[in-house]
Formats: sequence, C-alpha cells, structure tokens
Amino acid sequence: KASDVAEIVLRRCRPIEVCGVSGSERAYLLNVIQSRQRQPMLIVTASAEEGLHLAEDLRFFSHGQNLPIFFFPPYHLLPLKFLSYHNQTASERIQLLYHLMAEQASYVVVTTIQALVQRLIPRNELNRYVELLQEGEEIDRDRLVAKLISGGYLRTAIVEEPGDFSVRGGIVDVFSPLYTDPLRIELFGDRVESLRFFAAVDQRRLRSSSEAVLLPAREAILRPDDLPEILNRIRLQAAELDVPVSQVRKVTTQLAHQEGFPGIEGLLPLVHPRLEFLGDYLPPETLVVLAGPEQLSRALREFADQAERNYSAARENHQLCVAPETLYLSWEEARRRLGTPPPLSLKALDVGGG
Repeated sequence: KASDVAEIVLRRCRPIEVCGVSGSERAYLLNVIQSRQRQPMLIVTASAEEGLHLAEDLRFFSHGQNLPIFFFPPYHLLPLKFLSYHNQTASERIQLLYHLMAEQASYVVVTTIQALVQRLIPRNELNRYVELLQEGEEIDRDRLVAKLISGGYLRTAIVEEPGDFSVRGGIVDVFSPLYTDPLRIELFGDRVESLRFFAAVDQRRLRSSSEAVLLPAREAILRPDDLPEILNRIRLQAAELDVPVSQVRKVTTQLAHQEGFPGIEGLLPLVHPRLEFLGDYLPPETLVVLAGPEQLSRALREFADQAERNYSAARENHQLCVAPETLYLSWEEARRRLGTPPPLSLKALDVGGG
C-alpha cells in the first residue's frame, strides 16, 4: 500500500528503494508521501519530457491540496555550445529560484539530472538584484534602465517576451520573469505614478497594481562595479586558452557596455566566481526522490561525455570557454551536498530476469 511505503519513507533513517512503480503510479505514491510529510520534495528525472509528465501527474493527484508544484527546466542546448538559450527557459529558471528563496510552505520541485548538477547564480547575487517597485515612490529612471541592462534585459521597440524592456519618455515597459505579463511603469518626473500589467500581444491594459518585483532576466548579472573583475577573469582565461585577440576584444567590449551575448551562461563561472546549485536553494529537510537511478546515471554519463567533447573541441579551436567541472557538479558531489534525509529511489519493475 502507498500509505505503508509513506510511513517507511517518513522515518528517513536510511536510503529506500521502491521497485515496480512507473507512470502515474509514481505520482500517486509521491503525492501520498507528500501529503503526510508536508516538507519540500525534490524529484530528479532523466529527461525534461519525463519531468514535465511527472509534474502534470502530480498536479492531477494533488488537486485541491494547495500544493505548489514547480518544474525547473534545463537549458535545452548541449553544454559549452555558444548559442543563445531561449528567453522563456531563462525566465522560468530565474522565477523558480526566486520563489524558492521566499517559499516557506510545503512544495515539490521536479527537475532533470542535467539541471540539478548545473551550477547556478548564487542566492545572494539574485537577492541583491531583486527590486520592489511601489506606486508613489520616487525612482531614478536612468538608474532603473541601467539595472535592467545589467540584469540581462534587452532593449526593444515593443515588449513581447520575458527579458524585454522599452523606454518612451516617462514610460518604462518591462517583462520581468516573475510575471506572465509585461509591466508598464508610468513616471511623473521621478515619481512612479502607476504600475499596470498589459497584454504583450495587443498592448491591452489588463490590471493595475500597487507594487511589482523586478528580477534579473539572466543568471549572468553584469553590475558596473563588478565589471573590472569580470573582464580580468575573462582576459586571464582567454590567455590560457590562446584565444585570438579579436575574439577577446569583441567579448570584453560587449561586456564593458553591459551587453550580454549568446552563450554567456556558459561562462557563468567567470561572471560569478562562487556559484551554487539547486540544492543550495532548498532547505536541509527536503526529501530527494530519484526517479530511476540507473536512467539518471546513464543520462548524466552521456551529458558529461558530451560536455568533455565540446570542451576539447573549443580548446582546440582556441574558443573562450571554461572547464566542465566549473559549470557542473559530479553526481557524487551533488548527492553529498544534498545531504540528509536519505534519498528515495523509484524503480520500474525489472522484467529482464536474473
């Protein structure tokens, strides 16, 4: 019975393996456990597709329980490939990390093994960026614009997706990752006259608010005060890899103007030298659930092999890059840092015999 398994899990004295559960059965069992423990739960899957399905099943079984269920997405590109990550993915990740810093009640986070081992923006850096805007307060428009740029926002003519912002006189439109709709900040001089959310599709006014929170659009925050150190770390790394001067100059010029570039997340250790990981955002009593330990290990081996191949190719081509171990934790290190209580492993029934 699910209730019997839940009682054993809740004792938390040793790692537990539950065999013969798959599909929606896993979600049902986990919901029973979660309803009894009322502590945060982290569920790790081998792929984003599996994680999304599991999160949906959990929402079905937890209907009416007022249980927040989040999915923390991985970046969908191969590691160390310098292409632009999708704004929506970056937005979802930043939004969840902010929620985890503030969330006190019981909740469930579903993620992939790749996302779990990736090093992230430190909590203090994210918290330092967060800004509360209130109707009636006085703000410096130029300082606000500079802050948006340092947080990875892109200045556009029309705000359409997370990470966009625009300025027209005393009106600043910004699409903060925290919200599903962009925000219009109307200024009268230096005073915030109104805060209104509007539809990105047709710019139609949706609702007013007395306050709003601005989050960074990216994990790579380029504060002016930090730029000299960031640029120095990049130059030192480039010299070690024998990166062509023209490429170094292009990157440092963009960063000097607080302009991000495709793949800047791949250089995160050079932007934030002390990175954290998802487990650091979770309280120590979080129950960790491994959905298919063998599949997790296989997926991580494939991911690590690809990262090493990409890194070797980048070095041979004298491209600016960082070693995989500075971007990703090993599985052993991640499990050690996740700490206690012992993990719960869910395994499908082995029908291979032997």
